[in-house]
Amino acid sequence: MKQCLIIFTFIFAHSILFSQSGFSTIIPRSQEYVEGIAMPAIELTKNKIVVVSVSSYRTQYGSTAFYNELNANGELVVSKTYLDSLNRILCYHAIYLDSNILMCGTKNILKDSIHNAYVAKLNSNFDTIWTKEYPSIEQRNFPSFGKIIKTKSGHICMVGVDNQNNSATDPNRNNAMIKLIDNNGNDKNLHYLPKKYPRDLETYNSVVEDSYGYLYACGLVIAFKNIPFIVKYDQNGNFIWRKEYEDPSYGEGFADGKLLKDGSLIFTGTRLKLFTAEDWQQFITTIDTAGNVIFKKIFLGGYKCETKHCVQDDSENLICAGQIIETIQSKGSKAWLIKFSYKGDSIWEKRYESNWSGRNARFENISKSSDGGYYLTGVNWIPENNSGRAWVVKTDSNGCIVPGCTTDFITEREPHKDLFLLSPNPSQDYVNVYINDAEFYDRKYDLYLYDQQGRIVQRQVVQGRVTQLDLSSLSAGMYYYRIVDERNKVRQSGKVVVNG
Repeated sequence: MKQCLIIFTFIFAHSILFSQSGFSTIIPRSQEYVEGIAMPAIELTKNKIVVVSVSSYRTQYGSTAFYNELNANGELVVSKTYLDSLNRILCYHAIYLDSNILMCGTKNILKDSIHNAYVAKLNSNFDTIWTKEYPSIEQRNFPSFGKIIKTKSGHICMVGVDNQNNSATDPNRNNAMIKLIDNNGNDKNLHYLPKKYPRDLETYNSVVEDSYGYLYACGLVIAFKNIPFIVKYDQNGNFIWRKEYEDPSYGEGFADGKLLKDGSLIFTGTRLKLFTAEDWQQFITTIDTAGNVIFKKIFLGGYKCETKHCVQDDSENLICAGQIIETIQSKGSKAWLIKFSYKGDSIWEKRYESNWSGRNARFENISKSSDGGYYLTGVNWIPENNSGRAWVVKTDSNGCIVPGCTTDFITEREPHKDLFLLSPNPSQDYVNVYINDAEFYDRKYDLYLYDQQGRIVQRQVVQGRVTQLDLSSLSAGMYYYRIVDERNKVRQSGKVVVNG
């Protein structure tokens, strides 16, 4: 009976506990390709993560897209051309809802030398259910959708820009656009945003829906200086108002938007002080549904830095991915992941380089994993062969690829939140107790391990980056731990499962 109880306890514990894991995978490809990933990774199952990468040929004109499937360890299982090698699909965003994938971006029609804005619905096997293409209103423009959401009314909403694909874009051929279709791909509405000044360039970067179903497209005006703006639409995509949020001393732009539990909306972005190339910062602006600013805060910066896409956790903290150039002497950018509260209080930031030790690493997108961590997608530029490689990174909830990494670049954090990490858990002979912040390495903590009758079965002093807890003398089953500081205040508690 005791053995059965132990087995049941272990099975129950294993079902409610999860072990976060990480990996950093460079997708291998011939040197003839320069490759990257713009879309977020889609986790179809815990052991099936898919992305579509785009490869340009180094020695000839043209490009192609690849479907890539990775397992839970980050190992590449499948990599094949998607959908064909001629008419390339460039996917900027995708979401997984109701066992279907919604994907948006742009499609290159090679024989006509044109691009069409593109949206597709796929099943969980990545088989196409339907696709829709939307040509430019100008000849040989590069229309594309950069963000896709499913609305409360069941519509599919995309935002993006119809633009020339070069740095000398003609303002007369530039339009921010929002498109609504139904779940079967049938057209509902399309709106090209009228400009305030005809010579400006404008783009939508993201869209968010409020609790009433109204839509808020955000982006920036590219003029003498960048100006962030938000446009409100009703549930059917009809224009309501447009508002700009200009700072007289900074050029700014909104990159992403989220809904907060109190009904307000938060928008993230990057700002740059005028007449300098060095003072880049991140900022947030919170508005009410009438567009009035409730709160604005500037935080985290570098010589040059930016974030593009963000996700929210259950506490409404935001986790955003991008890139940072640390100083003017830096040889290239590092991929950047930051976590901050909806009030703009920094919790941690992480910087990453590839397994290839390449320069100019950057994250283009982010998605959440089922174990509470994050998938990051992007590109690493390899200077030795002058080519880029598609990059997929999986981290835990603390932004760690390897459990126990520290928050070395922390500025402001929630004190003692997730300060300790116990791994591996479940375990058999030992468990490592990591302190996740170098600031606390010199402090001593006492870890108490209890059996299910509440008896102390082990005590261990925890200090430094990692302390090993010996479990070899314990019987299989579930145990409880408490970690207390020198004042006997509980800093963390939880469960440890010992395998037989």
